[in-house]
Amino acid sequence: MVYTFWHNITAARFRDMVSKDKVRPERSEWISQTIWDTMWVYWNSEDGKKRSATAAANRLSNRSGFGPHRHTAGARSFNQVRELIRQREGIEPSMLRVLRETHRKPDGTYVDARAEFIDEEIQRQVQTNEVLGSETQGTGVTGLTQLEEDNRYLKVVTPSQAGRIFGLGGEPQIRERGESSSMAVTRLSLERQVAALQEQLSIVVDYMKCYMAKDGQGTAVGHTGSATGPARVLQSDLEASVGAALHNLQNPNADEDIDDDEEDVHEDGEDGEEEHPGFLNLSYMT
Repeated sequence: MVYTFWHNITAARFRDMVSKDKVRPERSEWISQTIWDTMWVYWNSEDGKKRSATAAANRLSNRSGFGPHRHTAGARSFNQVRELIRQREGIEPSMLRVLRETHRKPDGTYVDARAEFIDEEIQRQVQTNEVLGSETQGTGVTGLTQLEEDNRYLKVVTPSQAGRIFGLGGEPQIRERGESSSMAVTRLSLERQVAALQEQLSIVVDYMKCYMAKDGQGTAVGHTGSATGPARVLQSDLEASVGAALHNLQNPNADEDIDDDEEDVHEDGEDGEEEHPGFLNLSYMT
């Protein structure tokens, strides 16, 4: 997974560099003269011109009535924007949070019709479920937890044939070889769940160690350096949640018999699969 992530980012950056150099009058230093001459031969061939025209037409296509894709990220990749948010706010931003950051003006208005549609559809689903009382309160932009918000996003946004998800930039070519779109969406959601739980495990256990030591209510860390007492209970719960998420990631069909009585609305009107991530019960901390 790490190699795939690195490969996709590197490939996207390389394509961008080549695209920019293509319109320059002189060769850049990072390209050898031999490779530069070879690329120019291809760019001026019939196949090269045809592919270029097709790509230009796709960029300006109507996209099912949404018009050409526009964003406000400038020269930064969407992954760079996501990392900036994470560093600035100290939490992993949800997919919707990144979408808003990269497709809205400072006054909050969207510059892209499809991005606005996605946001509005997620808001509609959240409001519907608030009436039914079936959502968990969290810190996401919709008031949900990040995992619930991402699950909503993955239900609304249908992956492309190449396995990409709109609004996440060039990195998430989420569908691996031989994998269906629905399986890829499930895997991506579980991977994000594992990452979030592992981060939560590290942060909360460190907090419990400091809290118990300062409050004098018990020993948070034993002689061996491992957590004891309430801190150990919390650590065990978090580790169990990480283990369960990893099990689900390795066995994606384990919960096929879970009923889904909630309407799934996709951009193209097709039904999708509801995901039911588990959340920790930390009530004993209060």
